[in-house]
Formats: sequence, structure tokens, C-alpha cells
Amino acid sequence: MNVFMHTRLVATALAVLGNGCAQPLRNTTAQPRTAMVALDQSALADLEAAARQSPAAALYEDALRGDAAAQRRLGMMYAAGDGLPRNLTAAVDWLRRAAEQDDCGAQHELGLLYLGGSGLPYDIDAAAFWLRRAAERLEDCTS
Repeated sequence: MNVFMHTRLVATALAVLGNGCAQPLRNTTAQPRTAMVALDQSALADLEAAARQSPAAALYEDALRGDAAAQRRLGMMYAAGDGLPRNLTAAVDWLRRAAEQDDCGAQHELGLLYLGGSGLPYDIDAAAFWLRRAAERLEDCTS
């Protein structure tokens, strides 16, 4: 992880977890119970077809096999609409898969998505949870 990313991660985590929170934090160490909008089968099939036909096809296959780095990259592509249709539900799904494998980059991005401003509902507890997990693993992060 480069110095800029390291600094950004720490600053973001401190801003969210520090005294400057707009709302009081509840339990930021427990897994957030954020309700996700489930993709219906038709929407899921459309997203999978788009991913398989895109330049990200190999990345998609790696992500399906459980590669956390591929899951993170795929989630970020969905979040940005970069090479795939922009879909925040799919972005969160792939980022969460990587984050649950302790990919601190995915944990960081997921925390930022939950802070809002990207179209995802604001959830300070989920943001704090993922940013704290990322900050705790900072020394182990290499990507």
C-alpha cells in the first residue's frame, strides 16, 4: 500500500470513528446488520451476462473462484461503472465478499460507500465497522 492510500485510510477511519461523527456510534465492532437490496434472478442473470462478455470476464471468473483481489476489483468496477454497468448492489456484494476475506482495500472501499454520497443509503454503523476493520489490518495491507 502506498503512503497516500495509507494516509487516506487512516484519516478516513479517524474522521468516522472520532468525535466528529454526526451521529453517535452504536456498536462498531459487531458485524453490521445493514439490509441489502437483493438482486432478483433476472437482474443477477443480466449482470452476470454483462460481466462474462466484458473485458472483465477473466476477472469475473477469478472472483467467482473466491479470489479476494478479483472480488475487490470487480466491486470497484461495478461501483464506478468502469467497464461494467454501474450497480451499487453488485458492488457492495463483491466488496463484502472480499472484505470478509480480510481484504483491507475492500473493507476501506465498502466503508466509504456506506458513508454515502455514492447512491448507497448512509449507514454510519456499517461504515465504522468496515473502516475499523481496515484500519486494524493496515500493517498487513500490501495492495
